[in-house]
Amino acid sequence: MEIKIFINSDQLQKIRNLNNQRIWIIDFKNSKLFNNEINQGHVRRIRTTAVIDNDDQYAYLGSTTGDIVAIDIQNYYLKHFGSDKDKDKLQAGISQLELFNLGDKGAAIVAGS
Repeated sequence: MEIKIFINSDQLQKIRNLNNQRIWIIDFKNSKLFNNEINQGHVRRIRTTAVIDNDDQYAYLGSTTGDIVAIDIQNYYLKHFGSDKDKDKLQAGISQLELFNLGDKGAAIVAGS
């Protein structure tokens, strides 16, 4: 299980359980714990690593099959699924993701296996 903590959270602390594809919300003020399932449709993968963007809008997940999935973590659904072409995947799977901010040009994700 891998846990990522959201960056921009005021009263609620949000964390994500990598294997179950859930967003957990901890309300410390009221001592409550909530979870929301990510709607993935037909896509099933074993996730190995994750990175959350600086705006807490998307989580990017690497998998054992070598593809990257983008999940809209504000609305709890799969936003983008990587290429089905084997040449675009890392054959040994993805064990590490890093997100780099490129200023006004957006951001880049670097994957390694």
